[in-house]
Amino acid sequence: MKRDSLKNRMISAETGIPFRRIKMKNLNQKEQKLVDMTYDNFEHLPIFMQDSSGVTIDKINWPKLENQYLKQKVSQLEARLNAA
Repeated sequence: MKRDSLKNRMISAETGIPFRRIKMKNLNQKEQKLVDMTYDNFEHLPIFMQDSSGVTIDKINWPKLENQYLKQKVSQLEARLNAA
């Protein structure tokens, strides 16, 4: 499953909006706002998506992923500080 599809399915599960409507972008203004807010909330969670084929749990380098997550969080915080 591709990364965008997985994100949309997670948002669908969280919001209760059918996946097909999110995928087709057939949302009213209130639903779109809910999807946007949910997406923003997911961006702050330590979720790592590996969407390449043939990857097993043994092949995932957890420390490397955690390090990438921390670097991303530091960059986001620096961007917020610079914008303020």
